[in-house]
Amino acid sequence: MTVEEPGIESGQALCCMYTKLGIGTTQCYSASQINASDDRGDLNIKTADDSGSIRSYLVTRPTYGNVVLMFVAYPVKVNSKTPIGGRMELRQDQRGLQCMGFSTVPVPWDRSWDTKDRYSLKIEWDLSGAPVGTRGVSSFGEGIVRRRCAATDLWRMIFAVGPLNSYPSADEDKSDSFGFYWFGTAPEQIASLPPLCEELFTKMSEFFQDKLSADNPYRIFVRRVTPARGFGGSGGLRSVVLEYDEAIGTIIKDEVFNLLAHEIVHNWPLLLPGPKDKDLDLVAWFNEGIADYYGTILPYRFGLRSESEFITRLNAKLTQYYTNPHIEATNREALEKGWTDTNLLTLPYTRGMLYLSKVDYQIRKATSDSKTVDTLILSILDRTKKQEPHSLVEWKAMIEELLGSEALKELEAMNDGETMRLPIDCFGTDWKLLPVDQRVLDFGFDMSSFQTRIISGLKSGSQAAKAGLRNGDEMVRNAYTWQCQEEYERSMEMTVKRGEELFDVKYWPRSEVMAESWQLRKVEKSPQ
Repeated sequence: MTVEEPGIESGQALCCMYTKLGIGTTQCYSASQINASDDRGDLNIKTADDSGSIRSYLVTRPTYGNVVLMFVAYPVKVNSKTPIGGRMELRQDQRGLQCMGFSTVPVPWDRSWDTKDRYSLKIEWDLSGAPVGTRGVSSFGEGIVRRRCAATDLWRMIFAVGPLNSYPSADEDKSDSFGFYWFGTAPEQIASLPPLCEELFTKMSEFFQDKLSADNPYRIFVRRVTPARGFGGSGGLRSVVLEYDEAIGTIIKDEVFNLLAHEIVHNWPLLLPGPKDKDLDLVAWFNEGIADYYGTILPYRFGLRSESEFITRLNAKLTQYYTNPHIEATNREALEKGWTDTNLLTLPYTRGMLYLSKVDYQIRKATSDSKTVDTLILSILDRTKKQEPHSLVEWKAMIEELLGSEALKELEAMNDGETMRLPIDCFGTDWKLLPVDQRVLDFGFDMSSFQTRIISGLKSGSQAAKAGLRNGDEMVRNAYTWQCQEEYERSMEMTVKRGEELFDVKYWPRSEVMAESWQLRKVEKSPQ
């Protein structure tokens, strides 16, 4: 990596990178693993870790001219017990490699995510020693690409190299505005999606007033994580990672599409976190909730999903929220403990989605349908483009202006875990919300068991215990927890190992406790 004329003084940081990413790992190079030089020769590097998760690389003398950094990144070794993290690590997949810059690339030192400083970035691949058919692709395109961007954008970029397959294929003469990449043979429920995803992204780009083009592209990178586990997505800069494992056969095409629709929305409306002491860091409910909201509504609005598919998807999110055993947890608890419990992790997604649905209803009522929540979101995007502040401070100001001080109280109540109650006509007069009793989700043991792969904290009398599970059983494979969260009748199926014996277990992961849930139904209109 070459940094042109940084002009760094002795003791200053030349670049930095993350030392950890949630429960994921980074390359986190030591000083001896980075060779640095400038126009006057070798540069000695020292490291300094802050109290958070950033390692800075300091120079011991002033730099002169361009600085060249040389480092080697190795793919993370994984197995069936590897925790499911943020999908940013350097992983090997079917003779290829894929990662996000967060885990692998030190960038020029810049701690401010909303900085207005911009760098000229050039990415090129030396594939002279690689096998025939090797391709190198980043979020901004294949081969050599140039962009002017913030230094931290490099962290958010996705990189893939190897025998990549793609849509459009490498020999197709099409615009370089959209790409879908995978190694090996993609499962059918993924392989059939690229044209639909291209259409969805194009329409979303128009809706969010951010036209798709070769200079403003979007790319989807697929990776198989076997022998590790995982199905999910992580958004990068104008790109997303979609990962799958050997259980992909239990997932249908619509479920993959729902995930990608959510991740695609992440390209646009985002609130920046603020100081923790004022709870301005609690933005997950917005950033994930808005992705669930538009990821559900826009495909239907664009005609890419039928009315029945829209109702089914919305009802799945309603079930996921109202039967969540942690429905009363605060957003602070969800933020700090989410990676230990998937029910806490997904709570801000559904809570935020329903909160935004209610705000949309309230705005429409207050303005006689002249404004909607779309009005606020497009205002946030306009501020983002102008590099103006776009945090909870601005969100609060907007809702107070339209809805009064009561809106601030409702926001605070949502943060504190108060259960969301929606008007029965919240989603329009063609449908209405009806109350239904549904059993609370309960897998029957400590949720940390899904990460440790060892059953612990088994609840006596639970469906899991009745099915024959015991503390100490090793999980070999299991159904995805999110499927059980969203599909009320879904069973938890798993294969466990006890001693030398393997056996299958199947049970309904619901407790005896009933929750008041809500489901959307179409209004049957009387004939005239």
